[in-house]
Amino acid sequence: MTQKLFSLSLSLMLLMSLSINANAAQYKTYQMKGNKEQALVINGDIRDGEYKDFLNFVSAVKTKISSVILQSNGGYFDDALKISDYIHKAGWNTHVETYCNSSCVYMFLAGIYRKAHHRASLDVHSPYYGNLRGEFRQDQKHSKLYNQLLSTLSGYLNDKQAAKEVIERMYDTPSTSKLALNKAEQPSAWEVVNDSVFDI
Repeated sequence: MTQKLFSLSLSLMLLMSLSINANAAQYKTYQMKGNKEQALVINGDIRDGEYKDFLNFVSAVKTKISSVILQSNGGYFDDALKISDYIHKAGWNTHVETYCNSSCVYMFLAGIYRKAHHRASLDVHSPYYGNLRGEFRQDQKHSKLYNQLLSTLSGYLNDKQAAKEVIERMYDTPSTSKLALNKAEQPSAWEVVNDSVFDI
């Protein structure tokens, strides 16, 4: 009886761990057509500690990465910011074919050259502390984080006005809501394409 109970408990714990990690970011690389460089695909949510997983994967890639294809609903902003800085400093381009929401948008904007499919979802909202399903506190305009994001994004885009427009739209949107950034106006920070954003 005790053995069966232990086995059942172990099975339940395994199922719970699989469901918790079901949307965790996964990394893959693909050879780009026509050259020797690779495209890195980031697919899934940015979890707490994701930057370490990202670094582990990237450091194991033996060929040069030149572009990142993003498909994520976002996640932990601190890790997304670290990944964003890495993308920008590495000089990678960024692409979105389907969706890149919340903190993923910041990763997208870190690219040197940015492309998004015209049907792609690029939804933003104000950053927050805590858990949206429990207690949380929405960050406010002109906070330390706000100023950091504005400064960093201005550097990514080489355009302080465009960066301010993006950050203002983020902070004007409640954390429990979302704004389709690419539908709000004709974006100047990236190219909108009708075909597949990336030919691999």
